[in-house]
Amino acid sequence: MVDYGLTRISAAARTAAMGPAPQVFPPVWFRRLMASIFSPQVASAVPGVLPRLPPWLRSVLTLLVILNAKNFMGVWHARIFWEPILFRMRAVPAIHPLLPWIRSNAFATREPGAEPPLKLDSLPLGKDIFEYKTTWTFYVDLADADWNMHLSNSCYASRLDFVRAEHIQKSFMLSHFDGCGWALGGTIFNYHKEIPMFSKYALTVQVAGWDQKWMYLVARWTPPPDDVDEETAEVLEQTKPKRTLSSVELRKFAASVMQSQREAEKGKGKADEGSGAATPETRPSSNDTAPKTSKSTPTTVYATAVSRY
Repeated sequence: MVDYGLTRISAAARTAAMGPAPQVFPPVWFRRLMASIFSPQVASAVPGVLPRLPPWLRSVLTLLVILNAKNFMGVWHARIFWEPILFRMRAVPAIHPLLPWIRSNAFATREPGAEPPLKLDSLPLGKDIFEYKTTWTFYVDLADADWNMHLSNSCYASRLDFVRAEHIQKSFMLSHFDGCGWALGGTIFNYHKEIPMFSKYALTVQVAGWDQKWMYLVARWTPPPDDVDEETAEVLEQTKPKRTLSSVELRKFAASVMQSQREAEKGKGKADEGSGAATPETRPSSNDTAPKTSKSTPTTVYATAVSRY
């Protein structure tokens, strides 16, 4: 019998099968574990196991599902696209937002012949692009907090997506209907103060400026406007975006915003260390008998972000 080397090949194959597992990521043991957990046999056995669990354990599992509902797959996409889609449906002069193809003449639209005809109240007519803001209020629950008992860093970016998408949609409505797309080029975050668990905060987005290539948006995390006192907001006033086209690089622009933030906080701290002397905000002028204060502007800035499109 002629041996063509098949015996040696079979022995080498058996040795390779009995050898150590290859170094891959994820490891082989993890892949086998996931395959066994998500196997059809386990999936078919789950409906029969749940009714056998103790009532207290079923209650705990139900509570965990409810608390983490907003982190389920698809929830982020629904929240980020719902407001822009609804706003576009309302901008079309139709008999109902859900029936945009049935036009109605009961609404004032832009100039005749312009396509598509949009409601005038849906366009930011007469509004200063630098003063126009979009603000959402959020709540730090268990799903948004980390083990340090404050808002997780990942939630800053995910919540910014919601407000930023709505602001761009409402501020540049015509560009969307003309087929223009907005691509995010980068975002820089600066964290100033933690947001504690079980507290509310407001996220405000506004246009800061543009150059030959980029449009810059500034976002601020602050306490809700309803929860602030009557102190004057030096910090936000000094970090207010300038009407300039000189912002060429995102990092330089963010650094200028942060520098104004630190200078404002330093100046406020020095004023608080005075020996009861009247500050410029509380010193009455010759024409006024009482100091003027701001009631709607927060004085605390939790974080700041600069995005470019």
